[in-house]
Amino acid sequence: MRAAHRNLLFAAACLAGLGAGVFLGGGREVGVAAAAVASSSNSRLEAGVPQVLEAGAEAKPGSVPVTRQLLLRRTLAACETAALWEWLGANPEGDGYITSSVISELIDRLGWGAWEHALAVGDPKTREKLAAQILAEFARRDPWKAYAEWQKHRAEFEDPEWGAGVIEHCTLAASAISADKLLEMFQQLPKPEAENMMVVEFAKDFDFRKVLDDMMTSGKRPYTLAENLVPKWAERSPEEAAAWLGEHPDYFKEDYHEAQASGVLKAIANAGMSDEARRKALGAMANLSDETLDQAWHFVTGNSDGKVSASVLQSAEMMGQREDYLRRLLLETRTEEELDGSWNQVPLGERREVLAAAEREWAEKNPMPLDAKSRAHWLKMVTTAWGISP
Repeated sequence: MRAAHRNLLFAAACLAGLGAGVFLGGGREVGVAAAAVASSSNSRLEAGVPQVLEAGAEAKPGSVPVTRQLLLRRTLAACETAALWEWLGANPEGDGYITSSVISELIDRLGWGAWEHALAVGDPKTREKLAAQILAEFARRDPWKAYAEWQKHRAEFEDPEWGAGVIEHCTLAASAISADKLLEMFQQLPKPEAENMMVVEFAKDFDFRKVLDDMMTSGKRPYTLAENLVPKWAERSPEEAAAWLGEHPDYFKEDYHEAQASGVLKAIANAGMSDEARRKALGAMANLSDETLDQAWHFVTGNSDGKVSASVLQSAEMMGQREDYLRRLLLETRTEEELDGSWNQVPLGERREVLAAAEREWAEKNPMPLDAKSRAHWLKMVTTAWGISP
């Protein structure tokens, strides 16, 4: 067997061993896994393309059990560097957890030498794919050096969006520095609409207004957009964010801004602010679709332990959502053993109406006998707390 095929077979055996739950370090385990791979995909190996476990290759980071992650790291550590490169070159379209782990292993061994290796790949398409994958992994570790390499080499590749993964990681890093640095990232790979949304950590003195004003006037969108931009501003400076939203009532009309509605509503509704400022901020959300607004109010009432918030109640009333808010909130108490005293701020007559609506909704959505028993227990808890007849 040629040396290249032996290395390729060893790489395939290593990764096949992951699926078999075997730690491959040499000896019999390698032989068993290699035999399994060879018997099932000999023709593909002869063609230079090993057949690797598809289920493992498709697994995404975060979905792989810790034990398998550890096993994969140990397995790859036992593979020869040349074999890992050959496997990676034979699977340029792979974007799963195994591919990412192979790239990480190579970077751990070679440092920036892995980047030089990727740039030296002969086949243009394979070079383009591998270079993007490897530089994106470097961007996780050293975003600004990766960014410099991206700027230096981006013109060498046909895809105008080559290396977008670098911009994603640099967006994360830039948000923690300043608004100016984030705007620099926004100017890279401009799009008619943002294609990737992410939650970022902002610098303590971050100028939210500067970024938002630029977005509203530039006419272009960044490839990667911080989806918690306005919600985080609303948390930090509710009055300022509310005033800005009041000045830009069309902000939420664009689909990729609607995703921020839940976070903004929760921040504004819970904030202590003047009635006028709250009304302006909430007015900017009047153009939201019924579905989006409904999801936003579910987000506000979720994890509230069924406690009535005076500021949220005021916000709900301003948006014509008072009845729905109270009904959702009361249904949140279904797993509680005691009703919170904050409900006393709601008139008793209104509470009766809310209770009837909540009970009816529960009965209609969950008519099973077990639910009926739970509903009766909950009803007794509520009526006892309010001193009314069931």
